[in-house]
Amino acid sequence: MRERNIDSSLIFSLDTIPNTSLVYLTGYTGIGTLLVESSGKSELIVPLMEYEKACKTNLNVKISSKKLTPFKHKKVFGIEEKKITLNLFKKLQKEYKETKFVDISSILENMRITKKTEEIKNIKKACRINDKILNEIKKNFKFNKEKELAHFIERRIKENNGNLAFEPIVASGISSSMPHYSGNKKIGKGFLLIDMGAKYNGYCSDITRMFYMGKPNEEEKENFELVLKAVNLAKKYAQSKSHFKDINDACAIIFKEKLQFFVHSIGHGIGLDIHEKPFLNKQSQVKIKEMIPFTIEPGLYFPRKYGIRLEDTCLKTKTGIEALTKFPKTLHFI
Repeated sequence: MRERNIDSSLIFSLDTIPNTSLVYLTGYTGIGTLLVESSGKSELIVPLMEYEKACKTNLNVKISSKKLTPFKHKKVFGIEEKKITLNLFKKLQKEYKETKFVDISSILENMRITKKTEEIKNIKKACRINDKILNEIKKNFKFNKEKELAHFIERRIKENNGNLAFEPIVASGISSSMPHYSGNKKIGKGFLLIDMGAKYNGYCSDITRMFYMGKPNEEEKENFELVLKAVNLAKKYAQSKSHFKDINDACAIIFKEKLQFFVHSIGHGIGLDIHEKPFLNKQSQVKIKEMIPFTIEPGLYFPRKYGIRLEDTCLKTKTGIEALTKFPKTLHFI
């Protein structure tokens, strides 16, 4: 903040879904506003109903008044443009007519890229919950509709002391050709894509595995093997290359003329948010190093036919790239 001549930063969490930037800095998961001054002083401003909860932090806590904050003398405020509404921004402008607002989103995002040991432990625990549930699904597959399986995943995550990182994607047959499908078809013959993520102590995990109802034909088996090869080559690139942007080259090498059917980036960082920096695209300037968890998730999507995606939550170690999600990536037959 001092380097950018920012007097104070305001980090808002004004909804029942906590702002993970505020959680990261304070551990507080309630409604409120964190004020951080360039001098190092900070305070948490909360409504009366959240006061007791906020006092469990080690911060100076104040009860909010009708006005947004009592700090009119500040000339430059840092705010997260990505995390506030247009309505809130207009209120800030009206309250502080002489104040300049600077976006601090990248500062906060970059702080969170490299994780601490305790953060990695939480992500690993979340990954183990995924693995356990996928094993249960394979051993006792008795699901008729997509939502029935999705609800089973949700329930078992909670029964294993976790929370949902996102709503599970269960896509059967032609539905699997849509990367973010949501529906409730009967599970029929063909590919069954399961994309799920548990959250443990606030930290997310992400895994996608492919099942098959019946027996695949040669084209389906060939395309599955291509995606599996892309995962494995991407991991080798993550070990040998210097930047996350270089991992994308694995898909170009493996998919070749089918590259047009790969419609999203090959992965993303993961932590308190299911998608956070580094984003594994051609624009990423983040170097690959230890203590940065990320996903690798190549896929091929053939419209009105089927889709295939395999995804691991990964971490670079001294000996290579470790997949923190351990459930086998082979095609699982039902």
